[in-house]
Amino acid sequence: MRSLLAVLLAAVVLPACATAHGRAVERATAAAASGDLVAAALAWKEACHLEPADCPRAAAARREAVAAAAALAAPHCSAGETGACVEALRPARALAPDEPVLVGLAEEAAQLLRARCGGGASLQALACAERWQGALAAPANDRALAAWRTTLAADFRQRAAGLDGPAADALLLGAAACLAGDGSDHEAAAAAASAFDRTIARKLAVTWRVEAVPPQLRCESLVVNLPVRCAMGGLVLQVEGRLDEPEHQRASAVVPVEWIAGTRHVPNPAYDAAANRVLLLEDALRHAEEELVVARSECEGAERAWRDAGSCLSCPAWNWRETACDLKHDYESISRDRSFELSNARSALHATPPHLEEEVRLHGSVEQLHHRWNARWTVRLALGARQRSLGGIAVHEDVEHPAFRPAALAADPLELPPHDLGAAELAAATTAAARALVGEALAAQAAAREEACPLPVRYEAGWLRCRAEVERLRGLSVDDGSWLAEAAGGAIRCTAPSAPQP
Repeated sequence: MRSLLAVLLAAVVLPACATAHGRAVERATAAAASGDLVAAALAWKEACHLEPADCPRAAAARREAVAAAAALAAPHCSAGETGACVEALRPARALAPDEPVLVGLAEEAAQLLRARCGGGASLQALACAERWQGALAAPANDRALAAWRTTLAADFRQRAAGLDGPAADALLLGAAACLAGDGSDHEAAAAAASAFDRTIARKLAVTWRVEAVPPQLRCESLVVNLPVRCAMGGLVLQVEGRLDEPEHQRASAVVPVEWIAGTRHVPNPAYDAAANRVLLLEDALRHAEEELVVARSECEGAERAWRDAGSCLSCPAWNWRETACDLKHDYESISRDRSFELSNARSALHATPPHLEEEVRLHGSVEQLHHRWNARWTVRLALGARQRSLGGIAVHEDVEHPAFRPAALAADPLELPPHDLGAAELAAATTAAARALVGEALAAQAAAREEACPLPVRYEAGWLRCRAEVERLRGLSVDDGSWLAEAAGGAIRCTAPSAPQP
């Protein structure tokens, strides 16, 4: 039995494999004919997995594709044409990412790119070289760029050590942490940024002057993630709010109610139909049997007459016998069919209940009251020349009705609105508008402050403090290295922080 099962499995599996293998070979042949050597090599690789005999052919196709790609890319890579080099290598490196000749060409292009970018002495050089780092995927290039990052990070640490003030420490140590992923740099930069926030917050205070607004509004809700504090200061935010008493509207309606009061038995129409069918089939069977009796008598009489005629063939007696006996057979068949149908009809009648149980549904009505409270609110905010005017309507709706015992309907009591309906909406809208106004004011201050410390970077305490203030006024952190991209004129990828050494 085990041998038979193995044969059957082979009979099923082998044709499927042969089909997949055949398709892979067809793709390889077509790709090679069109000149797409990489696609041909990939197809032969698939064929090799399905049929080991094709593995030498797959290896040869791989060598051929790699050689062709290397020949195409070599002039571009040697000339320092980074984009053309990467595009020429891309298909073959998807096939053979670690092929030494392809990696070597990528390393050559990367080396020329690093030299063209400036040799790693600046953030601009790093941004320039890292632009192609992922596409080149060259290990030696990765090591060289990591060394650039380490050198630049050390330079930022050295500059931070020579300057005083939390702004310089936050920016420079944050840049070092971004470049090298040093956990101790992250911690020191975060501490410096916190100290700097306390310093700048003393300068940028918000005076919260309110009139007729809900107590939920607090100045502290405005300054989350903003470098400001709630105290007397230069930013005077005036808020004038109004919350009207709710208007109560009520409408009455009569709502129909339906409930089940019990059950009752009613005649089953299907039972009557089944009983009628039994009666009809009994009549049909009785008629068929009567006809069958006559047909049998006719057949027997014709049989005797035919024998009396000497059992002749094709004579009138023979024809009468054939006709009469065929009719007898027909009525025998009809009688059997009617008997079978009658048996089924009686079974169906037996399975059909004569009565059905149905629900007794009653109808009534109940008076329902719909309540609606509308509380109108308005607020005007002003921060210098900037103003916002907002308004809205807070709504509370509920329905009440008494109990209705016949339908076992419980009473739905009225739920009254909160005593300060609209206060939450007013508070949320005011907070959002106030934060927007403060943000706009800070952005304007950032633009004005930036005029005192434009790029390029100057590693001086005054310039760095100015730049840190600009970053915070923009709502950005000063310790995450985000300023490096603007300083470098290109994207700088931050390295994930590593745990500090004990």
